[in-house]
Amino acid sequence: TPYANIFINPDTNNDARIQAQDLFPRDYIYCLGTPSNYIGASKLFVTGSEEQVEENPDLELSPNIVTIDSENEFMDSLKDGTYRNHSLPSSLGTALQSFIIARVIRDLRHQEKEHCSMLIHIYHKKDTHAHITREVSKQFDRIKASIRNHIALRSPELHCKEIAALKQTWEDIYASSGIPETWEQIVHKLRADSSYLDKFLIFKVNSDRDKDLDYKRFPDGLTAIVIGGNGIARGLTLEGLTTSYFLRRSTQYDSLMQMGRWFGYRPGYEDICRIF
Repeated sequence: TPYANIFINPDTNNDARIQAQDLFPRDYIYCLGTPSNYIGASKLFVTGSEEQVEENPDLELSPNIVTIDSENEFMDSLKDGTYRNHSLPSSLGTALQSFIIARVIRDLRHQEKEHCSMLIHIYHKKDTHAHITREVSKQFDRIKASIRNHIALRSPELHCKEIAALKQTWEDIYASSGIPETWEQIVHKLRADSSYLDKFLIFKVNSDRDKDLDYKRFPDGLTAIVIGGNGIARGLTLEGLTTSYFLRRSTQYDSLMQMGRWFGYRPGYEDICRIF
């Protein structure tokens, strides 16, 4: 925020030269053009109404956006404190699968040593973060065990429901979006390293965090699933943000844009970023 005007001498009321000048003359601020590789609102979201979208297909949402159900029942359970009696939303499981696929694709594109992050922002209260972190960890461990035990089989999706779900996510979210990679390449990459998913680390980021999210400690690249609320809404850079799961309710448009952490540069992986 520019504050240069506070340095104007208040005792110059009789100086016509000062009075004639606007505090913000026309050459004070220059608006730079948006770089072609910048990911902003115009590349992600539609500004028209539903009627306009129906009339003009060009206004459809970007493939980077994955629409999900409102999950009102789960959100209400977070608010009234009964969330421990509810399972995590199925859409969160899909987002986790999407992140696994995106990480594999980035590796296939020789980005193995680049940071890759997933954001999970559901609710602001810290006690819910601990619960969500535990449940996400359990779900991820199930996926990891299933891949380790079944990925070597021919057509593993026919023998394992977790891998079948992973393939379904591939088909629903990536296969028709025009990316060059194939499901067979995804399977081959996972098959080549049985411990591939061990490099995925889960972080709870709030004032009670049990470990710090420090990308500098991982010079060969960190693959992080970051869970939190206000602690990840502002002032924290998620390096290589590839998948975002944002369920938190927000009545303010600008707050939603800021908390989502969606905008920036995604060199070489813009086409596989997904926002749920």
